[in-house]
Amino acid sequence: MKKYLLPILLIVLLFCLLGVSLAACNLLDDMLDDPDASDFMFVEMDIGGYGMKQYWGKDENVVIPPTYDGKPVTLIGQKAFMLSKALKITSIEIPASVIFIQDNAFYECKSLDTVYYKGTLSEWCNITFKGFMANPLCYAHHLYINGEEVTGALQIPEGVQTVKPYSFYAVERVDSLSMSKSVKNIGECAFAGNSYLQKVDIGEGVTFIGKRAFEGCNNLSEVTLGNNLELIGDRAFYDSNIKALDIPESVTGIGIDGFGGNSEMSTLTIRSKILHVYTTAFVGCKSLQYVNYIGDFKDWLNFEFDSYLSNPMYLSKTLYINGELLPNQPVIPDGTLNINRYTLINFENMTSIILPVSLVSMNTGAFQYCSNLQSIYFKGNEQQWKAVDFGRVNNPLPHITKYFYSEDDPYENGTAGKFDDYWHYDQEQQPQLWIRH
Repeated sequence: MKKYLLPILLIVLLFCLLGVSLAACNLLDDMLDDPDASDFMFVEMDIGGYGMKQYWGKDENVVIPPTYDGKPVTLIGQKAFMLSKALKITSIEIPASVIFIQDNAFYECKSLDTVYYKGTLSEWCNITFKGFMANPLCYAHHLYINGEEVTGALQIPEGVQTVKPYSFYAVERVDSLSMSKSVKNIGECAFAGNSYLQKVDIGEGVTFIGKRAFEGCNNLSEVTLGNNLELIGDRAFYDSNIKALDIPESVTGIGIDGFGGNSEMSTLTIRSKILHVYTTAFVGCKSLQYVNYIGDFKDWLNFEFDSYLSNPMYLSKTLYINGELLPNQPVIPDGTLNINRYTLINFENMTSIILPVSLVSMNTGAFQYCSNLQSIYFKGNEQQWKAVDFGRVNNPLPHITKYFYSEDDPYENGTAGKFDDYWHYDQEQQPQLWIRH
């Protein structure tokens, strides 16, 4: 019987799907009730080994065999449990031989409670899950590695270089997480949806955090980013509960909604020298009050903010440079060529600003929403000011008073323009207006 079971099942199943015959469906039902028939359908893979394509048994506790016909079982197929007599599987045992699980493999397995994996934690991290329903944890939440539940403090072991996407999606009872130095990449949704997780130490080896890696970890309040981290993906920490964040110097990019939805975040420290912050990276961080940049003010002015919601200043309305509050009359450093887009957006306390003669351009929105800005002290003359390339949206620059620099009294030596106003530095190196006379 078993010798011919697979081809017969395939033919009869095709008839059922095509609606060819009610008798064919009844025949399939009889075969499923046959105690001598296998509960699994296996298909030989081109890369070697077998894939478990369908399970149609009645057991609530399913054990996937590690081998079939003398070869390893390496794959669990798409919607592999759709033909089960009753989708009330409560536990599943996965052999260490499985390295690939197709999308929706555990579709509608809503009764799953526990996953037993017969390999090591390192091997689990290396399984390719093609979507969140490829991982039985999307329903089960409880993971046992060789008989021990993954709970409490979880450390990704030495030797693992990549935590594959969805590896620990929605796992429960893990409240802290750390990475060994060997880990370089954290995949998409690798730890997403873990409502128990409170503390994460990314580690010194990690260079990339994939999109949505920690999305929905709504009790995650403490995150330590390593000093070799370069890129933080879209929605990587979206809808977490981070209170304070320190972004290391090595980070060069923060993705869309990277830290969005962290409504309790009040303190943000940025140490990057080169940084591209994508749209809405900090959207929803409504408690943000303290943004501190550790570095040269000139570097901050070169940052790439894709929109006004990319710059945390839009929320904090202030900026600290090396722990000191940027004054209401900031001085743009000499030698600065460009003030990049949105870099000083919504700077509420700024009433005036001193701009260098080196300035070539100010990009879109550099001073957008700076509603209290009343005057500009430019270190050049009117002709040099007119040569500056202004961005499309730099209100209120066209409507505020501009003062041009003159070391000597221009009204006395006859160099003053008819409608221009001028300034110079006094003995205390503070801007002083020349009085028209």
